[in-house]
Amino acid sequence: MRTPEPARRLFAGSLRSEKVAGSPLGIGFLRELQGNIQEWISPLPKDADADTTEFMRMSLLDAAEAEVAPIGTGIHRPYRVVFHSGMDAGPVTTRQAVLKTVYCQYENKRYCASVDLNITGPEREILSYEMDRVLGFDLVPPVAGREIAGVGYGSVQAWVNQPTAWEWLSKGYDYREDKTNPWLHRLAAFDFIRGEIDRHANNWIMDEEHRVYAIDNGYSIVKGDDRTWMRSSAGKHLVGTPIHPSVENEIASINEEAVAAVLAPKGFIHGEVEGVLKRIKELKGLDRWTKLGNLW
Repeated sequence: MRTPEPARRLFAGSLRSEKVAGSPLGIGFLRELQGNIQEWISPLPKDADADTTEFMRMSLLDAAEAEVAPIGTGIHRPYRVVFHSGMDAGPVTTRQAVLKTVYCQYENKRYCASVDLNITGPEREILSYEMDRVLGFDLVPPVAGREIAGVGYGSVQAWVNQPTAWEWLSKGYDYREDKTNPWLHRLAAFDFIRGEIDRHANNWIMDEEHRVYAIDNGYSIVKGDDRTWMRSSAGKHLVGTPIHPSVENEIASINEEAVAAVLAPKGFIHGEVEGVLKRIKELKGLDRWTKLGNLW
């Protein structure tokens, strides 16, 4: 796995944590986790700041929930979970999280037509985080799968205290006109590789420096190379634009075997892995953005 340079790290700055008494988030817990990580993943570093995302993911697994309540009325039916403990790094916190359950996956005909319903929405959220780690784009806030009392099993994603891209429009920043922001180029690449079918401006977040946090990643990993419903609001507005040089280099250095290793354990049987690898190869051959999905 490529380790992003410090200036690009998802959670730059110091890591602060609070935990309840008796929490297992100590050296023994880290050693156990380290032993379970697949061979292609780099071991956990000694310095917490060097791999903050993984420490925050463990915090999501470890913390006891204090409050759970539904948020919004959309098809995803997410919940907001508040924990008794957590970590903060920049605008990202594990003191609260967005919970996605399996019940989101049957309500959208595009989703039903495009993906294998045996692989649940929460699993795709977790896979998207794992793929992002291997791709090195540093876009997805930490995600973990766990049981939440009163709701059941789902994916929990660290909360990001910043506006969505859509909300930034009312603040005077129009991402549609910003062709030089490398984070938008990373998001477009991430969406294309995974076969994203629901990337609109309300499911990615930007901070004051217009750095992107990709949330709501469950509508992804299409069968084969089905581009019928593939959608990326970032990619759509970059069509015709040269790929940002730093992102072009990142794309060129993607380890395709590592990406396949993330997907393989899920047992995809409709050419999903082959489709992902095909799109990586195609992206490596481009020097400017083109229309890469029917809804781009």
